[in-house]
Amino acid sequence: MKVLVAVAFLLISAVVAAGIDVGHLAGSKSPAYVPLKTPGKVPGVAMVKAKPAAKASTNQKATSTKVDFLTQVQPILASTCYSCHGPDVHKGKLRLDVKDLAFAGGFSGPAIVPGDSKKSYLMQRILGTGDEPRMPLNHAPLTPEQIATIRTWIDQGAQWPDSASTSATKTEQHWAFVKPVHYTPPAVKTPAWVRNPIDNFVLARLEKDGLQPSATADRATLIRRVSLDLTGLPPTPEEVDAFIADKSPNAYEKVVDRLLASPHYGEQWGRHWLDIARYADTNGYEKDRARTIWPYRDWVINSINADMPFDEFTIEQIAGDMLPNATVAQKVATGFHRNTMINEEGGIDVEEFRYKALVDRVQTTATAFLGLTLQCAQCHNHKYDQLSQKEYYQFYAFLNNADEPEVEIPTPEVTAKRAEIQNKIAAIEANYENDFPLGLETLEWQPVKPTDLTSSSGATLKAQEDGSVLATGPVPETDKYTVTVHTNLKDITAFRLETLTDPSLPKNGPGRAGSNGNGNFVISRFKVTAAPLAGGDAKPVSFSSAQADFSQPGFEVTNLIGGKPDKGWAIDDGSGSLNKNRTATLQTGEKVGFDGGTTLTFTIEQNYSKHTLGHFRISAGHKVTTLPEVAAQPVAEQRRQFLQAQFAAWEKQVAAKCVHWSPLEPLKFSRNYGGSITKLDDNSLLFTGDNYYRDQYDLEFNTPLKNITAIRVEVLPHPALPNGGPGRNPNGGYLLSELNASAAPLDKPDALNPLVLQNATADYGTAPQNAIDGKRDTHWTAPIGDAQPHAIVFQLKDALNGAAGNHLALSFVENYHQQENIGRLRVSVTDAPGPVEASGLPADVENIVLTPTAQRTPAQQAQLKQFFLAVTPLLDTQHKQLAALKATAPRYQTTMGMQERSIPRVTQIHKRGEFLNLGDAVTPGVPAILAPLPEDAPPNRLTLARWLVDKNNPLVARVVMNRSWATFFGRGIVNTVEDFGVMGERPSHPELLDWLATEFMQRGWSMKAMHRLIVTSATYRQSSHVTPQLLQRDPANVLMARGPRLRVEAETVRDIALAASGLLSSKIGGPSVYPPQPDGIVDLSWGAMQWNTSQGEDRYRRGLYTFLKRTSPYPGMTTFDGPTADLTCPRRIRSNTPLQALTLLNDEVFVEASQALALHAMRQGPTDATARARYIFRSCLSRQPERGELEQIVGFYHKQLDRFKNGTADAAQVALADPKQPPQNMDLPELAAWTTVARALLNLDETITKE
Repeated sequence: MKVLVAVAFLLISAVVAAGIDVGHLAGSKSPAYVPLKTPGKVPGVAMVKAKPAAKASTNQKATSTKVDFLTQVQPILASTCYSCHGPDVHKGKLRLDVKDLAFAGGFSGPAIVPGDSKKSYLMQRILGTGDEPRMPLNHAPLTPEQIATIRTWIDQGAQWPDSASTSATKTEQHWAFVKPVHYTPPAVKTPAWVRNPIDNFVLARLEKDGLQPSATADRATLIRRVSLDLTGLPPTPEEVDAFIADKSPNAYEKVVDRLLASPHYGEQWGRHWLDIARYADTNGYEKDRARTIWPYRDWVINSINADMPFDEFTIEQIAGDMLPNATVAQKVATGFHRNTMINEEGGIDVEEFRYKALVDRVQTTATAFLGLTLQCAQCHNHKYDQLSQKEYYQFYAFLNNADEPEVEIPTPEVTAKRAEIQNKIAAIEANYENDFPLGLETLEWQPVKPTDLTSSSGATLKAQEDGSVLATGPVPETDKYTVTVHTNLKDITAFRLETLTDPSLPKNGPGRAGSNGNGNFVISRFKVTAAPLAGGDAKPVSFSSAQADFSQPGFEVTNLIGGKPDKGWAIDDGSGSLNKNRTATLQTGEKVGFDGGTTLTFTIEQNYSKHTLGHFRISAGHKVTTLPEVAAQPVAEQRRQFLQAQFAAWEKQVAAKCVHWSPLEPLKFSRNYGGSITKLDDNSLLFTGDNYYRDQYDLEFNTPLKNITAIRVEVLPHPALPNGGPGRNPNGGYLLSELNASAAPLDKPDALNPLVLQNATADYGTAPQNAIDGKRDTHWTAPIGDAQPHAIVFQLKDALNGAAGNHLALSFVENYHQQENIGRLRVSVTDAPGPVEASGLPADVENIVLTPTAQRTPAQQAQLKQFFLAVTPLLDTQHKQLAALKATAPRYQTTMGMQERSIPRVTQIHKRGEFLNLGDAVTPGVPAILAPLPEDAPPNRLTLARWLVDKNNPLVARVVMNRSWATFFGRGIVNTVEDFGVMGERPSHPELLDWLATEFMQRGWSMKAMHRLIVTSATYRQSSHVTPQLLQRDPANVLMARGPRLRVEAETVRDIALAASGLLSSKIGGPSVYPPQPDGIVDLSWGAMQWNTSQGEDRYRRGLYTFLKRTSPYPGMTTFDGPTADLTCPRRIRSNTPLQALTLLNDEVFVEASQALALHAMRQGPTDATARARYIFRSCLSRQPERGELEQIVGFYHKQLDRFKNGTADAAQVALADPKQPPQNMDLPELAAWTTVARALLNLDETITKE
């Protein structure tokens, strides 16, 4: 019965001898697979199965059997006639979608004459008889089968149910809108066949049609079928043998229970659900960037494994965030509707694509749970179902009130690590005072007086009276200054380089030009040599460390003494006011100075374009003899006194820049697209929810302050922001493109006039002046947040004088496409005389500085001192330790979720479905054809979710059970699993569907319970063998008189090969992986990415975990009809193409599986050829091979072995993934021959078929 066709070997031998490469052999009902040569691969050979697969067909010729209008006639009319004679267009005054109008006909008389097809004008036109052209015009004519169906229907009386017209009223209920009934299983003539109530319904229908069920499938076939169905993996030969040997009456049930308990059950059925959820790892559209949503995928798997009741499964995905005390897992579940695509193209209207995402969510919800084509009512009333356009947008309104945040997923491991790091940070901060340097270790600094000055570029260097040097003349591209001095100092242990401002320099310097004339500089190297003054060789001075009071990020002071010469030391702090004195201190490795005097030569290299130094001073540091009374003090007291002196000096310095600010209470505030804003108690605003591209914050304030000279904007951290904020990009960074300000007298708030802002300064970020330069494509930005408060200050060109106070209106423009928006801000104003600059202090610290010392509380004084310790350069080592620790702190994994808005959006009807064509506003509601919402329930997502799974809803349980049935049997009880409406097919077993739906609810919505019920039924256990008579009577197996025979889905095709070869990883969950695929695939789409092929076990993970890029999906999946996740996919198509055979034969994954299977057979299997052939066969097909099959496999093996031994083919290229690393003690020709056998068997139709 199951034999291999010997003719196939003859063909293969001829092909190999002739050197011809072919794929599928033609002329067989079952695909035949033979080898193709590819670069570096020698062809293997595969075999053809004689037993053909029964090809299902729904095209049946009309017979005397009663023709059903709903399932057979109306679909023909809808697909071929309605475009001209349907709800919208009535050519010739003829409508064929409404019963009475169709019978009445149009200008040409009655279209349908019940009982007489010859007199029916409809038949004349579709046949093309007479002088008039055949219908439909300009389209393919109806097929003979379609014409015969319509003729038979008319001749049988043209029975047309009133409820099937598109104008049917609500009282004429379609079957699917009626609550299901828990029918009593019908009595049958052969009750011995029945194993559970499912069988009663199936057998009763078979007996009614004069059919008998098929015999039970053999045990090897049955365990393979149920294993593939429940886990997506084939059974091992050991599992097959154990099942066959188990003679207990519940042997099969034990197998089922084991499979249901397997974690792979959740993977298999999770994958089915992810098709519906349109899960993908990228955003789609043009840029198609990667997204992090795999935690939602893992939630689905875990929930299904835990047998979460389907009603809870539904509620948590639709509205998990709205449940009381929602858990992280429930928030992750809302990723269901974050699987929509996201458009990040430049120039788009963000709201338009939010609308498109909502349209997708409506379609997905209606398809997944209701089995309705609700999307057909987006532009107009549904043409067939009783669904109005208004009802569509009422349903849409439920989903229109959600923001789209990132959800953090804490784990015990990450939490513990973060706590550990935080404790280390706290310990360092608590020890600041003990680590403060001793005053005795301070140096006396003496400026060195130059005796000679040179510039390699010819600049003029002139010594000043204070010992400094000033550079003048043309600004060169690069320069090198040489400064020579004579000194009598000894025991020099440090040199200090002061960079000084000067009015002659751009913006006062200290640099001679800098970027756009900003006065910055870059010193690449600072070198010193020392020689005896009396004469002798000069020796270079080594340095042990370098510190500065400030270093520009990326241009650290350590570059002066051995860091990056292409960088160097620079001082732009991003505040816009870098023009200030700065100091670098370089510690020597040993004492410098000779008896009798020393000649010091300083070389200052400046290799950065146009960034040369304009004014500087060099000093030498040497130890001062300590006074005995000071040295006699305890060390702690010495440290305390020095700390206090430094603290006082710092406070005096910063106090000069502090002014009194008045925080403003926001009066009005709004965002683009109605984004979420929360006003906090400190008058700051927190921006959460949707993180829009090109957002804009519009704020208004009233203040009694009458003479406003400057405006301060603080950007503040908050736990709700990424990385603590203050921005909303994943790193907590932000940008501000432009700040527009206007003002009016407080008593005339509508008389707004624009304000001119100038001299922007900031304590953080880069280029604050960009925020007021009038350009929307430049920004004040901090790409990486530090969870610390920062501020930007704008001076008013003219002070704002309102006699009764002032009304301010500020517009924050954030014009960038990567969602770099500010997360929290607060606005303050001051009347301090100018110029007012950013102080560099947080607002609360600045307020303490402005408070007289005597009036400060102990807590305030301690806070001020701790802030000083956190910024003083004297603790630079500790600060670097803190920064390093913070950098090692792991972040919590995030994923995409939903969050209900506090202020609902207004939903309007979109006329014709057009985004900009708005009609009346609507409130959330459900279709009138279904059960109403509870009267006292709020109209939100949670209510919608609970309504969906209410037992009064006639659809959800039916839809879910029908989809499960289709997965097991290849077609649903309702074949159109996505459409239970009027245009969907009628159920083949309506009472069975109702019984399954009600039983599902009665069993607590348990999917595992229902799956167990289905697979333990006698219906499921039938053999898939089909007789010619049964094939003729029921080609599509609608009546279920035999078991299912289907090719497995794309992921399972791959998983079978990996499982058979022993390569498959059993790892569950985690980030998506990148198995091998042909080079250049990801480059075919615009949003190119790096496909870094996974290594180790991730290379061989289940197909479920393969990274899915929407614009270039994994080719091994799409070849076998895997979806692209652009839209919900409730059922996959099944195609049969030559490319599938080529993939199985030559795709890298299948080649590696063949090599691994052959190696496994030789290492762990038996030694004789027949036993090895059996081992490989069973690894692929589970069952035992028949004698003829074994003989052909062994014969093929020996033929291939001869080819590899005589050098006709390269054994290493065929057998080894890496020919340079052959396995030890292994006969390569033999291994190559078994590899070709494995390739052939993995290529068999039976291998990838569920029998």
